Amino acid sequence: MAGDNIYYSHAGALPLVRRISHIARVRIVERILAVLKPTIATILDIGTSDEMTLESNMLQQLYPYRDALTCASLSDGSRITKAYPGVKHVRIQRNTHLPFQDREFSCAYSNAVIEHYGDRDQQRFFLMELCRVSRCQFVVAPNPWFPVEHHTGLPFVHWLPGGMFRFLLSRSP
Repeated sequence: MAGDNIYYSHAGALPLVRRISHIARVRIVERILAVLKPTIATILDIGTSDEMTLESNMLQQLYPYRDALTCASLSDGSRITKAYPGVKHVRIQRNTHLPFQDREFSCAYSNAVIEHYGDRDQQRFFLMELCRVSRCQFVVAPNPWFPVEHHTGLPFVHWLPGGMFRFLLSRSP
């Protein structure tokens, strides 16, 4: 997502928290690979990040068939394609049809994107588009009970009331 550096600005500040976040993200990708039983499946990864951190773009880091991986995000994707040779990138627009054919991909993968996609109707549209362009879908939303906030890497702050959480993030370095 464009401007997603805010989600990674605190990543790495607390080494133990970073390690926990990394392990959780690796397990998510391991699960999708177990489902695909790695065959050379064409995968659409919606919502990749231009931020290159230990925790970002885990599918690009671990999927063994990068030539079969297409990333889609609001950014131009130049950092993604440079960091992960073979990966394709397509710029998409929010709340519009995805620029892909019906069932073009074996699987659509989306990790921690749907919660940014607007209201319930916009989220429903997003899911319908994933179903249209792929034969299977793997959509992950952050677990609010996980002790580390998925985007920032900060422990426990997401358990604060929403206004206080956003206030603290807006005042952080």
